[in-house]
Amino acid sequence: MRGYLHFIIGIAFILIAGGCAGEVTNEVPSRNPDLISIARENGFTVSPVSRNEKSYLKRVIPESSILRSIVILKKESDLGSDIDRVASAYWFRSTHADILMKTLTSQMFDLLSANVENLIDEDLHREGYATIDMLAFNDPALSEERIIFVQIRDELYEFHTLVDKEELVMGLVLEVAYKRDI
Repeated sequence: MRGYLHFIIGIAFILIAGGCAGEVTNEVPSRNPDLISIARENGFTVSPVSRNEKSYLKRVIPESSILRSIVILKKESDLGSDIDRVASAYWFRSTHADILMKTLTSQMFDLLSANVENLIDEDLHREGYATIDMLAFNDPALSEERIIFVQIRDELYEFHTLVDKEELVMGLVLEVAYKRDI
């Protein structure tokens, strides 16, 4: 499994090289660009998430935080006009993101079925990047898509993506981690 993770991280590094709701009363201020800005800077477009999609982050989000959500889209090629869905993304900011990630990880392990595949639960450290705490898995009992949870500093992210789009998601995750270390 570590080989698979290193392959995905390697591809992501290659790629990098070349709806709000409610009031915020305790959200941590940030001078860093958010996921929407980073996605757009990297050639993605965004649209709203369907009401039919669900986020597991709702299990741990503090009442004082806003759960943001987008669908990340990318043109299939520069010549084509077809736009592919890369992932749905959910995130929020909290001073307790590290504790909430541990809580979420524990809750998700309780939900995983015997059919879970490609489970990754580890911290990723790279010089010049903020630490990434990641939980990722495929579990057909929970979703047809790969589910990836990431904690970077004071933010918790959730992505739902197809396996063939995972490298694009990891590229965005690494870009966020890079911008959070500046």
